Amino acid sequence: MGERRPAGPPADASPGSSPVGKPDYIRLRIATYNIHRCQGLDGRILPERVASALRKLNPDIIALQEVLGDGPGGRGQEQEIAEMLGMSSVMAPARLLRGRYYGNALLSRYPIQNHVVCDLSQKDLEPRFGQRADILVDGHPLSIFNVHLGTSMGERARQARQLVPFLCDPSPNGPKILLGDFNEWIRGKATSTLREQFQ
Repeated sequence: MGERRPAGPPADASPGSSPVGKPDYIRLRIATYNIHRCQGLDGRILPERVASALRKLNPDIIALQEVLGDGPGGRGQEQEIAEMLGMSSVMAPARLLRGRYYGNALLSRYPIQNHVVCDLSQKDLEPRFGQRADILVDGHPLSIFNVHLGTSMGERARQARQLVPFLCDPSPNGPKILLGDFNEWIRGKATSTLREQFQ
């Protein structure tokens, strides 16, 4: 989970316009969760169970991986969970799974201003996409990146290199937060590459 971040004046405010005594940061609770299609150890697929677990965290922003989206087989899990939590959602489907979109999703209590996807797929391996949501938090811009990297070391290393220009895109203003399911060790190659871009 992410917590505290610096916050200057809102985008439409001039320097020095913040009220005296007001904290110079915004406190956020950010969670990431690989929901495995909302399938529990009992084999049942229950989006409401995932929503219940997330509700206990009281998050402001959520990054989900392995989400079943819209399709003939049903409504998107990200939509169901977002509705139960009073949030909005955006989906980044990487492929079709049994007739339904499948991939990552971002949920937010704050307005999502823009949504961009990045194809991280490697030849002959499972398709994978990253996503970025530009969110307005009490007038302050914030960009959230959500990824689900591959299961092999070489695949992850290549995906991390592909992510660098996506992360370094200067168009979104404000802080950037990267999270997701990295399938990676703390000292892995992908981690080292990404650590050079993030502090």
